[in-house]
Amino acid sequence: SMEAADLLSIVCAIKEQSIDCILMIKCATRRVVRNLTVNCKSNYDNGWFGNPNAPLYRTIICLLRARQAKTYIQYVPIHSEALMKNVHKLAKSAADKRQVDNIDLTYPADFDIPGMSLKHLTQSRAYKYIKSLKCVKDRTSTVANLDRARYANGEISGPIPSDYQLWKSIRTKDVRRPIRDFLWRAMHSTYKVGRYWSHVKEKEYWAICPICQCNESMEHILTECPGNGQETIWALARDFWKNKHPHWPKPSLGSILSCTSTSFGGTAKRTRATNRMYRILIAESAHLIWKLRCRRIFNSATPTQPPTHAEVQHKWKHAMEQRMQLDFYMSLKGPSTKSLPRKLVAKTWSHTPLDRA
Repeated sequence: SMEAADLLSIVCAIKEQSIDCILMIKCATRRVVRNLTVNCKSNYDNGWFGNPNAPLYRTIICLLRARQAKTYIQYVPIHSEALMKNVHKLAKSAADKRQVDNIDLTYPADFDIPGMSLKHLTQSRAYKYIKSLKCVKDRTSTVANLDRARYANGEISGPIPSDYQLWKSIRTKDVRRPIRDFLWRAMHSTYKVGRYWSHVKEKEYWAICPICQCNESMEHILTECPGNGQETIWALARDFWKNKHPHWPKPSLGSILSCTSTSFGGTAKRTRATNRMYRILIAESAHLIWKLRCRRIFNSATPTQPPTHAEVQHKWKHAMEQRMQLDFYMSLKGPSTKSLPRKLVAKTWSHTPLDRA
């Protein structure tokens, strides 16, 4: 990430300079500057718990403590100086690198106090820390889905996201809570489909798709099975997206699971609205396919009868209209933590069939 790239550059800068000379560090990432200055003491008292870049922060703090001269850390916006633009480009290229560089992260242990401060320790933080010490084995299916999502996102956006970035993106407020739960469970493969039923006595036939007569899976349900209306839904989504962006990524299980972290190029304001529209479009479409599948399977009267084209088309349009209305109502709540900026909502749904309607 960009934060890790900035921290690594700070480590290299401190180690290259003599400990008895004044050092000025200019950084374009506000979070890094605040964590090294204003929030430094509170983060260190908490042992940097919950921070994915904790080893880098701890290394920098210990290196700064070992210095004998003053060190100044200044936040400089990217566009304020020409030098910062080049620095930002180098940091971005370092964050996008797929090959890991071997950087010396050793620091004098005499200036490090491991663990948390007992004085500032709370019961909640202690419970989370103890829970994090428990070694939990990774689910094989989860690791496989994360790899699918990671490389599918890399083909669309360029940089390959980490596991932390994928999990964090699923919690985005751009998609509704039921869909966030759906993406989270689909990433973990916790839905009872396919091979789950092959181990249940007298229920083995539930592992087979009644229409295709093949082993059912989440990928088969969302992108292959003709009995869930997925062909119609993805065709509607493609035509909808073509009004917003010329590039339409072919839907796959990986691209669906990583839709909340997908980013398209362009200016900053347009990119945010375009990315938001893509997240809403893919997530709502995939969730509708899943609901149509569940409705067909649990309807014992017609488990092999797929929904009609007109029915699927009506349900998809209704879902998108409801989602647009939700955005509209959220933007009318006024300035609050749960409201949406009106300009963002307008740019999200602009240049779409619903905008013309």
